[in-house]
Amino acid sequence: MSSSELCVVDRSRNRTPAWSSSSSSDAIPVRSPPVSYVYVSSVPETLQVKGRILKTRFLGAQIELLLDVGEQKHIIAHVPKGIVLASDFKEGKDVYVGITAFQVFPLN
Repeated sequence: MSSSELCVVDRSRNRTPAWSSSSSSDAIPVRSPPVSYVYVSSVPETLQVKGRILKTRFLGAQIELLLDVGEQKHIIAHVPKGIVLASDFKEGKDVYVGITAFQVFPLN
């Protein structure tokens, strides 16, 4: 499998990072319960939208990605560090994003 075929399925964390809440645009944290999934890949798959990695944040074994999916809509994804390195996910890179079974909580 080449790195361009890698995809991640991640259960999002139930928190909002401080750096996203201080931005002027809204961020959409995808949270559980019951279950939330964020799919990030380098190639398009079914029911995904084009996005761009705005910011990355190291969390140990995970890397947090702030993704812009258009019209200043942001999604936060937690991706295993190995996937980020293999897929060359860096700030400014275009990716494809899909989510299912989500709840949206506005940032005040």
